[in-house]
Amino acid sequence: MAASTPVCLRRAIALLLLTSACGADVQDTVAVVDLRPVDERLLRASMALRGVRPSLDEYAQVADDAGSLEGIVDDWLEGDEFGATVRDMHAEQFRLRSDLHELMPPVGLMASSDTYELFEAVNEGPLALVEDVVLEGRPYTEIVTSASLRTNEVGSVLWGVELEDGEEWAAYTPDDGRPAWGVLSDGAMWIRHPTNGNNYQRGRANVVAATLLCEDFLVRDIPLGSDIDLSDDEAVAKAVNNDEACVSCHQSLDPLAGYLWGFVGSFEFRDVLEVNSEDCVPLRELDLDPESYEGASLRTVRRAATQAAHCYPLEPYTGDVEVIVDDTTYALSDSWELLGLRAPGYFGLGSDPHDLGGYIAEDPRFATCAVQRFAGYLTQQDPEDVPLQTRAELLAAFEDSDLDARELAKAVVLHETFTATALPAGSEQELIGRQSVRPEQYARMLDELTGFRYETDLDDFGCADDDPGCNCGGDVSCAGVPNLALTDRVGFRSMAGGMDGYRVTMPTHTVTPTKLLVVARMAAEAAGYVVLQDFDSSSPRLLTRVDADTSDEETLRAQLVDLHLRILGERLAADSPEIDETYELLVAVAADSDAETAWKVVLTAMFQDGRVLAY
Repeated sequence: MAASTPVCLRRAIALLLLTSACGADVQDTVAVVDLRPVDERLLRASMALRGVRPSLDEYAQVADDAGSLEGIVDDWLEGDEFGATVRDMHAEQFRLRSDLHELMPPVGLMASSDTYELFEAVNEGPLALVEDVVLEGRPYTEIVTSASLRTNEVGSVLWGVELEDGEEWAAYTPDDGRPAWGVLSDGAMWIRHPTNGNNYQRGRANVVAATLLCEDFLVRDIPLGSDIDLSDDEAVAKAVNNDEACVSCHQSLDPLAGYLWGFVGSFEFRDVLEVNSEDCVPLRELDLDPESYEGASLRTVRRAATQAAHCYPLEPYTGDVEVIVDDTTYALSDSWELLGLRAPGYFGLGSDPHDLGGYIAEDPRFATCAVQRFAGYLTQQDPEDVPLQTRAELLAAFEDSDLDARELAKAVVLHETFTATALPAGSEQELIGRQSVRPEQYARMLDELTGFRYETDLDDFGCADDDPGCNCGGDVSCAGVPNLALTDRVGFRSMAGGMDGYRVTMPTHTVTPTKLLVVARMAAEAAGYVVLQDFDSSSPRLLTRVDADTSDEETLRAQLVDLHLRILGERLAADSPEIDETYELLVAVAADSDAETAWKVVLTAMFQDGRVLAY
């Protein structure tokens, strides 16, 4: 599937919007034509930034003063929903949150944690750090220079750190000697992106370059000669140092990889399970006196350190462990030297082995890549497809704010390409077409509108009340309570257009049959839930004007007017043809069944309406 709406489709949608909503002739366009009414701009910005629909009060505010939109956006950028969007974006960027790949086994110290608690503890730490940096308005560079990391209660056991009570995601500073590189210092990043065999940290180095600098070595066009035997490790090692085609990449890639040797190569599920299935000694408690390894091979010492690092609590950084080779003491972070590889270096600009984060922060490509990624995510384009003119304008706003990512996000959703139905004649920029709702947005939207979450308790299936297997702990591992819209192991995230980070590495921004099936099921479940809750609550979420006994047509129509605006973004009169149609549906279903069923049917239809699936 395409990663973004095709240009031809975006242009077709723009033409349709222009001719139907504005009544203008495209060929005569000489100025920017904003989305009309301002309700559309409000809705589009809210969904892009927060993944939820605007409130009725916010619609009323822009109706009274169209200029209030910017202030409303400023308020949104302080909220938890925007923080969730920041996490979603960086989960996609770093390819975290995969639950198809086994992470950590719930044994030993982690026996009381269920599967999804462990997924969350590992995957969300780097994302929580980025969220804090962004919501607090700190320079975006701190995501690669912060000395403190983030974890939750389960993660504190997994990583062996003490947290202060009261925070779901609390800050901690590792004391194992690892450098202060923000998300690049978090073991979660390198659990997700392992390095094995003779890869020599190169895959990880490319993750750094591709995700933070938009400098992906894998897309370079490097013609390889037929005389290189890629199955021969010795031949490959020789080629990366001598063959011109290989050197063109490896003279930059290998020094970048040299920074990462202090981190454990991989944490495979089976290895962690084997180590923790019996008594093990964590690395921090193990006596790894370098004198006892004098003359031993680097591989022997790395194997011993890695095995100890697999013992709970995990130790992702072993860089300070030392080995003596030929009467010279080396730290494992200097393994590149013992292997005859290139020394750490940052694109020829620096070689301090502890300052990778600082080099990245000072690299102009970091800010420009952030602009591409924020703009690409919020407009559902490939970052490389963001026009140069748009990049330049957004970069200026980003730099003027001292790299405050909130201001960057604001600049994206208020940019003319995002808010217009037509641009000046001859403009080199392109309109942003309708956006397809992401599974994360759809789940968050339904939660905010109805309180419904598409969750299931996997440990309840087949369990009797007195069955000890229903309790986590000991020899019993529990699967947990996943949100089916946000997982792939047992859920439907990729089916709904999302990505799992391993097998599906790009989201799908088009309507697919499987997405419609997922949405239909979630819409029905959410509608059933909110109707029951609202009719039994003194503080209803959606059905604020009616109850199960309301039959007055004026009141019913007033409620439908609210729902059309709140859910579909339509500001309608009570006697409009659209309200007539919905009212007829409500009355027809109620006549055949009851009012409760009628409201469920109406809301189910609204939740899967095209105006909800695209904004």
